[in-house]
Amino acid sequence: MSKTKLREGGIYSLTDKREFVVCKSLTTGVGYLLYNAEDRRRTGAADYRVHEDGRLSSQGRITRWRVEHLSDTGRTIDHFNNLSAATRGKPNIRDMKCKVNSLKR
Repeated sequence: MSKTKLREGGIYSLTDKREFVVCKSLTTGVGYLLYNAEDRRRTGAADYRVHEDGRLSSQGRITRWRVEHLSDTGRTIDHFNNLSAATRGKPNIRDMKCKVNSLKR
């Protein structure tokens, strides 16, 4: 089981340089959801789900990615409406709760 903890609202990059915002899974209460950091209007399904064992899945399928492939960029957003400022690296981005609602499937 993976012991890695991710920061809610933190921006992480995969080894292929794509960046994602982390939110706790509200539907399961376990694991995290990853939303594409470039898509500041996203309100639907997450791009990836981080499972308790560290595996990442997309659209219900396990991928080659694991939580160990994520690197913390040190940037944080408060919610998706402010994501454009976060991706430009502007100062004064507070470490607040990610307010993205996950949708049940």
